Amino acid sequence: MSAARRREVVYHQNPFYDSMFGFFHLPVPSKRVRYRLDKEGQLIEFTPSESGKVFEAEVRAALKPEPKWPFRGSVFVAITLGLPEAEFRTKDVDNISKSLLDAMKGVVFPDDRQVVALFVNKHITDGHWFMVGIREFREGDRGWYAPKLYSRRNYWKRPSAAREKAKRRDNNQMQLTRSAIASRRGPRS
Repeated sequence: MSAARRREVVYHQNPFYDSMFGFFHLPVPSKRVRYRLDKEGQLIEFTPSESGKVFEAEVRAALKPEPKWPFRGSVFVAITLGLPEAEFRTKDVDNISKSLLDAMKGVVFPDDRQVVALFVNKHITDGHWFMVGIREFREGDRGWYAPKLYSRRNYWKRPSAAREKAKRRDNNQMQLTRSAIASRRGPRS
């Protein structure tokens, strides 16, 4: 591709997240736990794939430690995945997220038990990629709403009036989400 036709695409990080990283052209293996019977007829659990260990080692080696790492408190993790169509239909987000959380363990946070809220979504794309955003929980934080990880437009450097309007819109969305959850639970006693 000629230099005249090449276009740089810049993505802007959402300041909601304390830390963000992404990988392109790296397939995320599913970490499915399977069960089988041993010779005595006892049910045993096993993970048949070695690709998960290779993936974890690759991610850990590529992650450049940030000053904020490792997070010591509770964290909220948002994951966005890009998968080819064939894999999009067959891979489960819960199994993929387990692979990613295990790869981050020991580098981004000491233990994945610190993850108290997790948001995962997947998209059909031409290749494999994933983006991860992490936010350490602060007083008053809830895990009910996950803002965008990134954007081609820099929404987060708006003039203050527009930023305040966007913040009110996001807060209203959180309130609507809380109301919907509360209405499903029924009245509190």
